[in-house]
This record gives sequence, C-alpha cells and structure tokens, in this order.
Amino acid sequence: MNDDAYLEVSGVTKWYGSTRHRHTAVDGLELVVDRTSRTGVVGESGSGKSTLSRLLIGLERPSSGTVAFNGVPLHHMLRSRTGRTTFRRAVQFVGQDTTSSFDPRRRLLDSLTRPLRDLHQLSPAEATTAVLETIVSLGLPEELAHRYPAQVSGGQRQRFALARCLAVRPQILICDEVVSALDVSVQGAILNLLKRYCAEQEAGLFFVSHGLPATAFVADRIIVMHRGTIVEQGTVDEVLDHAQHPYTRSLLEAHEVGSALRVAS
Repeated sequence: MNDDAYLEVSGVTKWYGSTRHRHTAVDGLELVVDRTSRTGVVGESGSGKSTLSRLLIGLERPSSGTVAFNGVPLHHMLRSRTGRTTFRRAVQFVGQDTTSSFDPRRRLLDSLTRPLRDLHQLSPAEATTAVLETIVSLGLPEELAHRYPAQVSGGQRQRFALARCLAVRPQILICDEVVSALDVSVQGAILNLLKRYCAEQEAGLFFVSHGLPATAFVADRIIVMHRGTIVEQGTVDEVLDHAQHPYTRSLLEAHEVGSALRVAS
C-alpha cells in the first residue's frame, strides 16, 4: 500500500446519451482526493456528486479528462489483477444501495471476509476475527453476521456494507449517501466512527451527501456541486460562514445553518 495514496481528477467530463441528446453529468472537474483531509461533497439530486464518486472508483470512465491513482490513469491500472488489488487495498467504496451490494446466497460473514482474504491474504480465522471486531464497532451484534442479507434490516445492511470496507483498512474511503437510510441516532454513531477511523488510520474520506448538517460534522473541507460543476469549495468554516455562490447560500438557508451545524462537532 502506498503511504501517499491519492486520486487526481483532471479536466473530467462525463456525459450520457447521443451527440444530439446528451446529458452532461459532470463537467470539467478538477480535484485531488488524498489522505490529508476529510472532504464532503454536497448538492441536490442530479448535481453530479454520485457520478463523481463512481468515476473515482472506476465504475464509470470519463468521457473526457483523466482520473488517476498515484499518477497512473485509473482505467489502465484496473486492467490488471495486480493493479486492481493495489487500488482496492488503498481505496474502498460504500454506497447507498445495499440491496445489490451483497450476494443473497451468501451469509454476511462470508461476504465480509472474502475481501480480506483476497486483498491481504489472511487466513479464514484471521479474516473472521477482523470482521467481527469491525461490525461490533459499528454497533452490530456478532450473531447478525451469520444471517443472509434478506434477514437483516436495510439500516443493518448499510452498516455491514461499511464494515466490509473498513475491515480492509483503506487509506481513502469513499462514501456515497451512507447514512441517509439510517435513524438519526445511528447516523451520529456512524459519523463519529468515520471521523475516528480517519484519525486513527491517517486515512482520507470522500463523503458524498445531500445532507449538509452531516457533511459539516464529518468533513473538514466541503465541495458544493451544482449542475455537474463545482461552484464552491473550502474549509467547513469558510463555506458555512463566507459562502460566495448563490446556490451555496440557498443550501445554508434551507438548513438554517451557521453555528447550529457545528454544535455536535
């Protein structure tokens, strides 16, 4: 694993459809995601933030521009088994869709230990121990790990999906709406755990959400996206206290933010 792992987005545009009927999801993005910060990305549905997260992990390829990992174009790196292993050790992703993220024929414990065995060559016993420690830290009873995905609630599946990523000990964790389906009390516990994980592991976080309060709590930097572009970015204090773009100010007004957003942090 590279101690200086980073993702770089250079002039990235992603569009869908034909030339005549083109929808541009993200347009000319420039940013770096590394281990030095917890970056929150906010914006309304359709702003391009989820497309950006998929581009960062190689689920989508840019229509133009480049996404690179440690200076190597990601689409080249993911062509080889060695490249995929290196990337997945360093970068992990957890999204909102828990229904399709687990094999319904496998017990949850099997789905969670497989990445550890493949990526870190752990024995079944070592992988099981690491996974059980992680799920307990997420407030899940160990016995739930022996169930099938359909036998636990949506909120529990979401935490199992997060546990699967955290157990790998990634250096960059990309989260797309990971707390939106959880109860408020559980959301707080998960956000605190993410902050603690990043501090203890010296890991970076890329946190995509439509919820500004959760983002302001977990992140130290905020990117605001609107219609596929980045319209504002800066530290949490800069964005909350000195917003420049009208769209950012409308988000702040909608959440009645200011000092209230920072009470919990």
